[in-house]
Amino acid sequence: AELKLLEMQKKQVEWARQKAELAQQAEAGGDADAATEEVALGEEPKMEEDTEEHPPTVELTEEEKKCCFKKPKPDATPDLMASALSSSFASFTIPGDDEGFDEVDLSWPREAVEDYVRRWVQEHKITTRIDDLQPSEWFREKWQRWRDDLQRWHVLHIEFKDPAKRAALMAAKAKEEKELAQKVEDKEQKEEKQADQNGSKDVDMPEQKEEAKNGEQDKEQKDAEMPAEQKEETKNGEQGATPEEKDVDMKETGAEAKMDTGEEQKSESKEMETAKEKKVEEEEEENVDYLKELEAELEQAENDVFEIEDITDIGTGEPLFCNFGFEDWALLSLRFELHLLAHAFLHDCGDPERSGIYPDHLLFYYNKYY
Repeated sequence: AELKLLEMQKKQVEWARQKAELAQQAEAGGDADAATEEVALGEEPKMEEDTEEHPPTVELTEEEKKCCFKKPKPDATPDLMASALSSSFASFTIPGDDEGFDEVDLSWPREAVEDYVRRWVQEHKITTRIDDLQPSEWFREKWQRWRDDLQRWHVLHIEFKDPAKRAALMAAKAKEEKELAQKVEDKEQKEEKQADQNGSKDVDMPEQKEEAKNGEQDKEQKDAEMPAEQKEETKNGEQGATPEEKDVDMKETGAEAKMDTGEEQKSESKEMETAKEKKVEEEEEENVDYLKELEAELEQAENDVFEIEDITDIGTGEPLFCNFGFEDWALLSLRFELHLLAHAFLHDCGDPERSGIYPDHLLFYYNKYY
């Protein structure tokens, strides 16, 4: 419509100019040609009526009506540079009466304004990077400890790859395990011996009485079978013996009988245990499932890394990383660096509202820390 209006205005100006020239020619000489041209010029051009349909009236949606601020275009020049905004937006607040203003007039309720500013600041804390963030001493300490451990593991990995050093390490581990097993075995034997001694004390009195009674019966039987001369000598000997000597003889006799009985019981129990073990072994040999044995061996070979207490020794003397290649060490280092970076960011920024590193800023913080 504006374009058509401009064209019409140009035509009207041109028509007025030509008409003025023809009028001057007619006054000067009364030329008949001028009158003819004036008739050909015709009437002044007029704006034609617009017969086209007008565009529909713009109506705002409910979401647009709720928006009270004009959103800037992506390519628009910002009012504040990104660096200045990132270093100051965290301290943005609503002006208050205690800041020296005569009056603070807000179109919204003050609570709504403060809530909007608070949410705006929280959203920008997540998406805005901290340009002046510097690695702390806490990070440097953790980073140095990691480098020391990694270097020590590399040395151990190289040593384990050497056949001679590997054999020495395995031998030392086997010797250590053997000594530990021997200590455990000695301790068990000591405890078993002590338990046997405590049990023998509990049955000493009844056994001694029974042995003494049996000893007297045997003695009477022997005396009955003994000739008269031997009986006389034995009687004279018993009369000459003191009570202490008699007690000693009875104790020695009971102890000997007890030792014989205990040894017989132990030998019988050992024989029974040996027979049971042989029977179990025979049954196991008959019911061998070689597939299950193979599965058990494979399960033992696949160690659960989360159950290993020392990664330099998985239980057989070899380190967990004995078969690592270059790419494995690279992935391990990258994994720890990202792990430490995530924790160092939370520690160094000191802001609980910053829950982590925004993905777009990962490379920036990685270069700053490492």
